[in-house]
Amino acid sequence: MNEAMTVKYSLMKRFFIFIFFFLLTLSFSLKVKSDNLQNTTHAYKGIVKEILLDNEITLREGEKQRQQLLKVKLSDDREIEALNTIPLGLSYQVLLKKGDKILVSEEDGLFNIEGYNRESISWILLFLFTALLVGIGGKKGALAFISLIIKISILLFILIPSIKAGYSPLLTTSLFCAIATCLTIAMVSGLNYKTLAACIGTIGGVLAAGLIGYWAVNASHMSGLLEPEMESLFYQFPKIKLTELISAGVLIGALGAAMDVAISIASALQEIKLAAPEMAFKELYKSGMNIGRDVMGTMINTLILAYAGSSLPTIILITQIDTAYLFNMELFIKELILSAVGSIGLILTIPITSLLAAYLMSKMNDKKKSI
Repeated sequence: MNEAMTVKYSLMKRFFIFIFFFLLTLSFSLKVKSDNLQNTTHAYKGIVKEILLDNEITLREGEKQRQQLLKVKLSDDREIEALNTIPLGLSYQVLLKKGDKILVSEEDGLFNIEGYNRESISWILLFLFTALLVGIGGKKGALAFISLIIKISILLFILIPSIKAGYSPLLTTSLFCAIATCLTIAMVSGLNYKTLAACIGTIGGVLAAGLIGYWAVNASHMSGLLEPEMESLFYQFPKIKLTELISAGVLIGALGAAMDVAISIASALQEIKLAAPEMAFKELYKSGMNIGRDVMGTMINTLILAYAGSSLPTIILITQIDTAYLFNMELFIKELILSAVGSIGLILTIPITSLLAAYLMSKMNDKKKSI
């Protein structure tokens, strides 16, 4: 009976945690105002029914491009004619054929092809991910999925609108990381010493990374205008502080790995304390540091390889540049800051979590005490 009550109480705690963060998300989203929501472009889904025209034209500048005039059936059963302009280069080529699923935009009564409709493959991958997460992870997998949905909601409806409205990307992202950390760990592990240590350890390491990243971005005199997308972002949302946006990226990039390290250390110290109640603070701290050192190597590799994988085309290009020039390229410095500062935040998570977890676990005197 007592065990059943304990399980019920644990589930109730997690339910109230869910409700708390949901209401927190809702209350913030009602207050945050974003300036440029009216600029969103609406696209129609459709399928190519027939290719009416397909030829090559020469522009005034002498540049050649290919044009397709297509008969398209939209999702609302309308049949329209849409123009598909194809630059004769390597970029942005969308050569369509009958039966292709596409996205179409409308402007001043004219329809233009925006690209392929990739919605179906996206839903398949999301379904596969969810099924495996819940199927293999069980109840904890389901809770992890719920926390992921809430974090994405906070990201889309609070963090991004706040940044677009001109609020500091670094401060708003710091708040997002703190909420995301507490939400994820609390929903999966419940309210206990382990959760408290892991949350504070993660937040401490990630915020330290953010501050170091902010210093590095400003010390290296980065403009933030690294790519065409950043320039477009600047012109559409001039209130956004692009240099802080890079630092904010450091925070989000380091968050997942730092959480993994923190919860690994806190969980291990809890199990050690339960198995050996006589262990004192000093021994627990030493054990936590040893566990952290073992986890650190693989986690740093994971973090850096993730950054490298997402920037592989850039890495290939910059390897062709002279070393003296390379270390002064803004694009290279950005990738270096993301990788190095993110790894520093992960490393700092280890002593913070070990220290706090060892202190909290050393206060446990009863092996059966709920922690």
